[in-house]
Amino acid sequence: MTGFASTREVTKADLAIQFVPSAFQINGTFTLNAKAISNEYFTSDESVLSGGAFTLRLPFALEGGANSIQSMTVTVTNSQGTSAGKMAGKCQ
Repeated sequence: MTGFASTREVTKADLAIQFVPSAFQINGTFTLNAKAISNEYFTSDESVLSGGAFTLRLPFALEGGANSIQSMTVTVTNSQGTSAGKMAGKCQ
């Protein structure tokens, strides 16, 4: 996910996963506390050059593989509020 944070901070990221019916998985939302990593990035030289632009990558292993996911939506939150949901793409 790419985004822009005018406040140069991201406090959390929420990942809502909807599995295919045959995957025998439970749909849910997972929250990542992003304060520390956001602060590390937004105080780096790289971030100073890119303004408030960022790329969020959330690698994880999934039993059943990528084909067990029907959809994933990511939102990020900072002191100004929560972003609109963005559909996440699958890596093949």
